[in-house]
Amino acid sequence: MKEKNTKSSEASIFEMAFGGKDDVYHDKYATLVGSLIIKQARTSANLTQMQLAERMGVSQPRVAELEKASLLRGLTLSTISRAAEACGFRIEIKLIPRVK
Repeated sequence: MKEKNTKSSEASIFEMAFGGKDDVYHDKYATLVGSLIIKQARTSANLTQMQLAERMGVSQPRVAELEKASLLRGLTLSTISRAAEACGFRIEIKLIPRVK
């Protein structure tokens, strides 16, 4: 039986951002993370999917689709940022050196 990939989340995110051996895996992982960020932002802001949809200018089914980790294509940072801003948050990405 083949051993599962046990890389840390940090390594996976780094490889996803800068290219890796399994782009399909990384695309699915990025979609999962993006979906979780959108749902967490919406629930933290005490918004329904319909309220978020109105703020984003999209339909409620589109918000439901964005929150599903089973999307066929990856989410863009732009879409995740738009959703977060509509919930009163902002996305911040930092490059922090590792301490050895």
